[in-house]
Amino acid sequence: MKNIPLCIPTIGEEEKEAVMECLSSNFVSSAGPSIALFEEAFAKYVGSKYAVACSSGTAALHLAVETANRITDNNYFKYFVPTFSFAASVNPCVYSRGATNLYFVDACPETWSLDLQHLFNNVNFENGVRSSYDHCIVIPHLYGYPAKDMQKFVNKYKKNIFIIEDATESLGSFVDGKHVGTFGHFGCFSFNGNKMITTGSGGMLVTDNIEYAEIARSLSQQAKIPNIKNEYYHNDIGYNYRMTNIQAALGLAQFRKLPQFLQRKKEISKRYDDSLLKGGSWVRQQAPENSDVTMWLYSLCHTTFKMDIDALRDRLAFKGIETRKLWYPLHKQKYNNGRNLYYPFLFNRDILSRKDKSTAQLLWERGISLPSSVSMTDEEQDYVIEFFLNEQNQL
Repeated sequence: MKNIPLCIPTIGEEEKEAVMECLSSNFVSSAGPSIALFEEAFAKYVGSKYAVACSSGTAALHLAVETANRITDNNYFKYFVPTFSFAASVNPCVYSRGATNLYFVDACPETWSLDLQHLFNNVNFENGVRSSYDHCIVIPHLYGYPAKDMQKFVNKYKKNIFIIEDATESLGSFVDGKHVGTFGHFGCFSFNGNKMITTGSGGMLVTDNIEYAEIARSLSQQAKIPNIKNEYYHNDIGYNYRMTNIQAALGLAQFRKLPQFLQRKKEISKRYDDSLLKGGSWVRQQAPENSDVTMWLYSLCHTTFKMDIDALRDRLAFKGIETRKLWYPLHKQKYNNGRNLYYPFLFNRDILSRKDKSTAQLLWERGISLPSSVSMTDEEQDYVIEFFLNEQNQL
């Protein structure tokens, strides 16, 4: 029986050599030349002026939220957040302001990201908030797919509301030639072991505003005041969120391979499309117009409730094929009981036709992610496809 993991990193000799060079130099912690080099290379690739390397994607998101708070000194932020995403998209807002001001927004039926069109139809961010910036929105780009209507939303509201892009799953995705994470005030990326490139654990915050970058960098370094005789003065409550030199060296080596990783992901996605989308039983995310999509983790949603996703996953696991369900809606998580929920939810009445459920709930009930490792061979993918088709027909 084969063993085909969901999404694992591809590590070669170049990465090993880069890490060993750090060990030989003794630059192993948050001081060392690789960090600045990684930040510079990353900012140039995504088209941002500034980049701040962090210990994780979650840390990058938290720094973005805390920087927005420092800019406004506002204790009454209203956070508009996705209900369909990994918990780290939302938790930093809870760290920051205690969570009573969370407004969960449903998923877009096409891209599965936060439904910006729903906000266009129901919220006026220009009403009384132009100078105070008392709203903040976290917009995820999920599974490698950019959010829909991103530029339209930014054009209308960037002067009124802090826009944080959670691009942790979408390194390499562009819309109209602009990289995700560079539309709003902050973009946040992840280099976890299963992401497009990895540093083991790591992240990056990008912004075009030098003040925001300096605040985020300071907060990531315990907010120590630099260039003074006594190194232990702090001007704020900071965090230990810096990336290590070893991680940055690994990231630089991985970064050089990003083009081939992106190409392989597209090949994997096309092979799945050609085999699994026939007949209309399964659908996947739809890319916005004029977008170049990363295809990070291939995910599908069944068009009816007839498919028992848990049983299908069990059958595939028995064949050595690792899969994952899509995100469980965050507004239903037990720890969010009592928080403000933003209603009404939108429904996709054509594909996801049960009208009494949010799109996020439908995606969780009907969705599945399939093996998408860059290192997966065509033979291994054929094995996944064969048993996926066979096992679904048994349910």
